[in-house]
Amino acid sequence: MVYLTIGNPPKTIALNFPDSMSKQIENSIFSTIISHESAESQIYYNIDHSNNKLYLQRNGRLTHQNKSSQKIIYALEWQVLKDALNNYKKDYKFHAAGLSYNNNGYLFIGDSGSGKTSISMVLMKLGWKLLSDEFGILNPGSLKLYPFPRNFIIKPHHPVDKDFKSRFVNVAYNTGAQKIPIAYIPLSVFGKVENHPVKLKNVYFLKYSESSTYCITPLGQTAAFANLLKQLYNPQLFKRNSLDHLLNLLNNISFFQLLLHNPFTLETSQKESLSKQLISG
Repeated sequence: MVYLTIGNPPKTIALNFPDSMSKQIENSIFSTIISHESAESQIYYNIDHSNNKLYLQRNGRLTHQNKSSQKIIYALEWQVLKDALNNYKKDYKFHAAGLSYNNNGYLFIGDSGSGKTSISMVLMKLGWKLLSDEFGILNPGSLKLYPFPRNFIIKPHHPVDKDFKSRFVNVAYNTGAQKIPIAYIPLSVFGKVENHPVKLKNVYFLKYSESSTYCITPLGQTAAFANLLKQLYNPQLFKRNSLDHLLNLLNNISFFQLLLHNPFTLETSQKESLSKQLISG
């Protein structure tokens, strides 16, 4: 049995599984925050092996069955992800990567394929800490970013050695147009993780560029609000929260557009320069 505690306020998810799946479980999902110390839990997952099949249950109800352990883990990962997101009911959830540097928080917001994972991996090598790769969790009152340390989903275009990727959970991901191989790799492989909320300083909206370098441009409040709304998973909070929270966000945070082709192809000096500019804004 292992435990995951995440959310605002924190809630605990318990995972029970056959010993034979231990390595796969601990190299998947939220491996950075997995604990073996018993804790009172609000949600229970159980994986049983019977008649050559694996059965996944959530709070005693069967949700999936399959002969493939990888497919069961894939199903578990998405269910735990949904549960974890539900633990942030009063917080904004952006399609974004969240990182910190010297206790300041930064959001990198963008569409799928805009480079959130790539820039996270590059910045972690330069001393940044990761809060989240896929979902930027922001409290509208305190303007603090909360950790959501889901493992990196490594896709074919990420420069990670094939043999290295094979050590971790590999599944086929359906993009809608095709199936691509992906690997869940623990964040600690790439650098440090931020486990505590940090105050948001800057927001960067990622946009693909054909240029081999990068460009950072300040954005006004109108453009910033339009971009925020586009990448927000729970826009109903804008209606539910007071206008003061929205004005607090727009008036106290700096917003920028970051035009970027591929951060991995930047020279070392360019990566270091980009990091410094992102920190200062």
